[in-house]
Amino acid sequence: MKTVLFTTGLLISMVASSCQKKEKTSEQTTSSAVTTAPQADEIIRDTVTNQNGVQLVMAFNNTKQTATLVWQGETLELKQDRMASGIKYRNPAYELTEHQGELTLKKDGKVVFSHYK
Repeated sequence: MKTVLFTTGLLISMVASSCQKKEKTSEQTTSSAVTTAPQADEIIRDTVTNQNGVQLVMAFNNTKQTATLVWQGETLELKQDRMASGIKYRNPAYELTEHQGELTLKKDGKVVFSHYK
């Protein structure tokens, strides 16, 4: 008889605790459904000059994962590629890379600008 009462009590406590956990889960789901305002774009600006005195003006939009470059009066829009280290942005004609202090801009595969830190 003690075993039956003990087992019944155990089952009742398990059912009661499982019902409480489900209620907490549904509360958490409801609170996480609250929308937040969109973040402002995180933009980092930099200008570098190579050995020949040519400037490359850069603006990196980390929110949109894009880079806007001004090189020899031309404005270039590039999209970010994922890399393990360094940076890489490109469009069909241009590619900007930076790795270990070496910044390189290529047009159609040919280096048109380089800068070493």
